[in-house]
Amino acid sequence: MATAAERPAFFCFLCPDSYLWEEQLKTLLAQFPPTSGQWEKKSYWGDEDPPPSFWEEFNATGLFGTFHYLLVHQAEKWGAKHWNNIDIMIHRLSPFCWPIFCLEGAWEWGKPKLNPCITKSKCFTIAEKKGWIWKHEGITEKTLRSYLAQQQPRYPNLPKPVFDKLALQGITDARTLENELRKLTIYYDGQKTMPEGEWGEVREQECNFFSCINHIKAGKIGLAIKDVLYDREVEKVFFILLSMLDREFRLLWELKTGQTTVKGPSKVYKENDAKAVSLPTLAKAMSVLLEADWSVKRGEASVAQALDTLLVDLSTLFAKK
Repeated sequence: MATAAERPAFFCFLCPDSYLWEEQLKTLLAQFPPTSGQWEKKSYWGDEDPPPSFWEEFNATGLFGTFHYLLVHQAEKWGAKHWNNIDIMIHRLSPFCWPIFCLEGAWEWGKPKLNPCITKSKCFTIAEKKGWIWKHEGITEKTLRSYLAQQQPRYPNLPKPVFDKLALQGITDARTLENELRKLTIYYDGQKTMPEGEWGEVREQECNFFSCINHIKAGKIGLAIKDVLYDREVEKVFFILLSMLDREFRLLWELKTGQTTVKGPSKVYKENDAKAVSLPTLAKAMSVLLEADWSVKRGEASVAQALDTLLVDLSTLFAKK
């Protein structure tokens, strides 16, 4: 990446694995903070034509001096028309705008497969010349073990055999691997050995939604995971749980703000739950729900990945309440 002396005028990520480039993006944003305030994210997608507002952002002054980065997902899907316009607009860039293009197409023979209208564009040529580009093929079967070895220091409580067994599963999606490692850390809670055959075992069992929600609110991550671990209908579990959690959090919010119409014993029971959680925690919890739903609908994550992230993030949040 570019040095900290000067922020790149724009930046390109070439990686088919969104989790990997998202982690690099966090580093990039931290490396080049705006001169005031924080970066405001504005997302666009390559499977849609950019709206007029997208082009207006390039030379916008910024309301009250706000800085924003234009994050273009799947930018490789845009054709020559849009890339030609990008070449024009990068020369009119406002200091308040930072375009970031994510080229997420599959690689072939160790190289990204890109349309010539991209590789021959001024934007891409400048990015390569100045080092305003980050490339990664993603995790492959050949690099899986080395990738897991790099992650091992982040999970000191997980013994090496856990990583060896995870490598044998052949998972090459970084987001899925991250979720698995987070779940394993919680599930085994520092045990020195992994119970033989316990992880990944398939059983005929349905999700206990009410139990799962109670465990989430109690911050008991391992138990919340076990409630859904063996249900084969992942999509059903995800959307039902999402809907039930949404109703639960809205009810708790109403109770804390005096807006609810619930009466009787159920109100007393829920009021006890409401007392145990703060409004900021509930606001964050509802944000987690929206992010999970959005990640699936926009294709950023599979249903299974979103479910894992939802369980871990919410349980961790309520454990800190």
